[in-house]
Amino acid sequence: HIIIFISTTFFKCPYLEEGLQFSDNKIYFIITAKPPPPYGYIKAGEICFIDKQRFNTRQKNNDTDVLPVVRMGKVTDTLLDKVLLQPLSRRSAELLMAVESNEDRLLVLNDPEALEKASNLSAGCQVHVEYKGQWLTGVIRYIGSLKSFSSDPLTGVFFGVELQGEDKGKGQNDGSFSYKTYFTCPKNSGIFAPFTRIKPEDSSAGVNDGTYKGKRYFNCPPYCGLFVKLSSCRPDDRFSGVKKKLFNGNSVELVQHSLCASFFFSVTDNDEAMVSEEQDNVPPIRTEDVSNRLIGKMKGIQGHCNSCYMDSALFRLELILVVIYMDSQSGSIQKVQSCYYYQIFMDYNHHLVLPTVQQLLEHSFYSNSLKLAEVPSCLILTMPRSGKSFKMFPKIIPSTELDITGLLADGPQQCVLCGQLANQECAECFRDAAFSDTGFKYFCVKCSAQVHSHQQRRCHKPSTLILPQGFSYSQSSGSDRRTPPREKLELFAVLCIETSHYVSFVKYGPQDTDWIFFDSMADRVGNDGYNIPEVRACPEVGQYLHMPLAQLANQVPREMEGVAKRLFCDGYMYLYQSKTMSLYR
Repeated sequence: HIIIFISTTFFKCPYLEEGLQFSDNKIYFIITAKPPPPYGYIKAGEICFIDKQRFNTRQKNNDTDVLPVVRMGKVTDTLLDKVLLQPLSRRSAELLMAVESNEDRLLVLNDPEALEKASNLSAGCQVHVEYKGQWLTGVIRYIGSLKSFSSDPLTGVFFGVELQGEDKGKGQNDGSFSYKTYFTCPKNSGIFAPFTRIKPEDSSAGVNDGTYKGKRYFNCPPYCGLFVKLSSCRPDDRFSGVKKKLFNGNSVELVQHSLCASFFFSVTDNDEAMVSEEQDNVPPIRTEDVSNRLIGKMKGIQGHCNSCYMDSALFRLELILVVIYMDSQSGSIQKVQSCYYYQIFMDYNHHLVLPTVQQLLEHSFYSNSLKLAEVPSCLILTMPRSGKSFKMFPKIIPSTELDITGLLADGPQQCVLCGQLANQECAECFRDAAFSDTGFKYFCVKCSAQVHSHQQRRCHKPSTLILPQGFSYSQSSGSDRRTPPREKLELFAVLCIETSHYVSFVKYGPQDTDWIFFDSMADRVGNDGYNIPEVRACPEVGQYLHMPLAQLANQVPREMEGVAKRLFCDGYMYLYQSKTMSLYR
């Protein structure tokens, strides 16, 4: 009796240890080896099951050496030796059912950690998904079956992933499968995949789970907690929700990061008291204080829990710009759209070799029949990228001032020849080699008649401008003597990327040389330690930006001083501001 009890318990334990769920009164197995004849047609890797009640009956009769199991997709049972069967939890069985190949199922079975990680995934988790040999970044939007009906007690569980960032549009659907919508996302930005093609985004940014020397101070997932010396912590007044905590009479500010993770500052002393404090609006750092407060290592934002893109992006400002879509034939407004920034798109029919940001913006607006509906307080421009090298241009000259006068839909324009008030625009003249490489082509009546008297331009069709209120065009004199005002934006920040690492440049003062460079991962302490951010002054950037264009074109990037090469060769996002409009918006 004792021997039977031990044997029975030995066969029961694996199910309990696997954490089987009996909500559907089934016990699930995977066949680990090909059965001998007469069942040689059964393949290793198939999923099967037995009713719990039937199993319990055989267990009471001490008849569990051979089990009558039903394979998925079949209706009759098959007697298989228990040594060929490995028990599975319902969740593991569902995940393995989504794996198409039996051989792949057996391979995955040897990696229980992968099954456990997949079981812990939920909607909203950041993951990497494999598609056509590439690992793409996305967010889980759906977890479940892709079958509307099945006679089997369970079906394969797939992960519906919406691709994010630069991987948008590289998928296979819009969240639909077999004419059924499981989640909604942009076209070709959705992927359905088994767990074998899903990798959770690495969250091991810390070193512990809130435990220090065997004592728990707070709770967080494994490898997401950090303990640092109090002397290494500084108050961060950029974030709201600041509270002060007193440790033995010393005041320490606890800040919860509002974007990605929570930073916990802890000490091992006993006495502590919590005092809440309201936070006032904090004014920006004065130009004369930048050297003392910003320049140096361990300044700025530490590249630890965030990506370097987030760190560098937080070093600059994003506001709203308004763009309108024009009818290229009639010049009438089709649609007004508000957006956070403008992605510059370039066709390949251009002659630009060493372009400025001004030229790229004007060519993009021209190619896409766009105009600005109003003067933006902040304009964020993303540079064009395509091809294997991603960069359309090896070097881009940042325009320190962006003249947007010609890009405004309803603003007064200046004749490109005589400088007087214009009342005609010619789209065909934009690419005319006889004119300047920059600017839309606006003319007064007199200059337009002269320009289009040339036989090569007689086929052009200039459009008439609508003058804003307060401006009038005198037909008797042929021109309005008032010079239209110029609307210009100032460059104040640049986000750069080299390979996969982001850094940023920021102009902090009125002088041409008032530039600083920020790298959230400039240095590192130990392999399992932490990154050291650094902010450094880079006055050489201002010197290069104000060089004559011909002299700047002859500069060899690798011979440029300091970090200037990164600005000219790796520039990706340029931020401009209108100080006048910023007063009102």
